[in-house]
Amino acid sequence: MLVSLWTILKKTDPVSYILVAKANLLCRLYCVRAVLDHMVERRMGKIIIITTDAGRWPTPVEALAGATGAGIVMATKVLAQELARWQIRVNTISLPQLKIRQALSTSFKVHLRWRMYLRRVWQNNLFR
Repeated sequence: MLVSLWTILKKTDPVSYILVAKANLLCRLYCVRAVLDHMVERRMGKIIIITTDAGRWPTPVEALAGATGAGIVMATKVLAQELARWQIRVNTISLPQLKIRQALSTSFKVHLRWRMYLRRVWQNNLFR
């Protein structure tokens, strides 16, 4: 177990640790920040953050994902306490990596179909 974790950390460039943190942790916090002013102004809201279950339970070969997942779980708990005075609820859904990949794959396919549809509509209207 330690050998496999060491192998992954050894193969990963330390500079990419920051990129993993940005991709997994900061992008979610940026989204929360983007909607927070509107929710505070309305004095209500619900925020649901989806993360990996490696942040709650030790999972082999997911040290970096687990570390950022644990950061998301803790940030959710702190945000829930801080934002409760404005009736803003903050929760985390922790899914296994496989479920997250399936969900992202499905949403990406829907996004691509929608994009192709819009492109066809745009081209048909442009050349009329």
